[in-house]
Amino acid sequence: MFKNYLAIATIILSQTLSAQITLSRSANAPSVGDSFRYIIEANVLYHPGSAGANDLWDFSGIVGSPLDYTYHDVSNSSQAFYFPNANLLEDINGTENFLRVDSSGASIEGSYDSASYRSIYSDGEDFIRFPLSFGDRRRANGTYSHHALIANQYFNYSENIRIDADGYGDLILPFDTIHNVLRVRVINIVTENTTSPWTHDDYTDTICYWYNAFTRNFIAKSSLRYRRGSYWHDYIMYMDQSDLKTNWIGLEEKALVSKQLEFYPNPARDLLYVENPSRKKIALEIYSISGALLTIQDVEKGRNKIDLSHLKSGLYLLKYIQGKQAYSERLVIE
Repeated sequence: MFKNYLAIATIILSQTLSAQITLSRSANAPSVGDSFRYIIEANVLYHPGSAGANDLWDFSGIVGSPLDYTYHDVSNSSQAFYFPNANLLEDINGTENFLRVDSSGASIEGSYDSASYRSIYSDGEDFIRFPLSFGDRRRANGTYSHHALIANQYFNYSENIRIDADGYGDLILPFDTIHNVLRVRVINIVTENTTSPWTHDDYTDTICYWYNAFTRNFIAKSSLRYRRGSYWHDYIMYMDQSDLKTNWIGLEEKALVSKQLEFYPNPARDLLYVENPSRKKIALEIYSISGALLTIQDVEKGRNKIDLSHLKSGLYLLKYIQGKQAYSERLVIE
């Protein structure tokens, strides 16, 4: 029976790994200790491109300057007091974004730049939701206050946010073409509610994120802002080749990497045991052979037991992220 399942896997595994992806917390959101380098170019007047299936987005002509994203514990910031709901600190060349990341998505709880401003989001500004697949749509509303530090002026804003996973296809970068990419378009309509002598600073941001199945952050991003109905600025960025992952480490490569999860028995019936030699908790995802995410379970250090009784006999894929690398392994349930 096991050989039969492996024969089936040989035929369809490549199709499975290239199926439309579903974004998840463990595979597509950063964690403490992660760092990514992007290449950014501003004022390129780039249109985010069309939506739909089997699309093609061409960033091959984009050149620019490096921009580093690093992720830390929130306690590393002197501003942590203002953002009690944040659990991840994103540092972008000295500008701090306070994020809330969990299994349902990621939101910005606030931002701080010591030379300019402090923004506090009362409800959190959603920019990605989990799980998210092509065709999914999410809606959110929020408010935030903005303190211009040098002028000591305060502004209040309300937001209407639309998150649409509106396209999938291939992304052409200067160094490679990345296949099976999901695009998420976020439209944020912001209205200033401040009673002041200044002109209201209403604006609309159209931000597109591109993700693949293997990299624990967006692999490209475009941003276009219209302020009071007129073009204001835009930029485009993509992940440097050294940080972008384009494949899962499979059975053949696992022997070269230490401290990986161990699964037994395989084939399994109602229970699967997982040995985690790492000191860190790892999120293990189980996928059907068609690419549908079925369950997510945290795997603690040591021996873990996973209930499989709700799954039918067949072939499945186990996927997890450790460090900056993604791994997969086949699982047979008899």
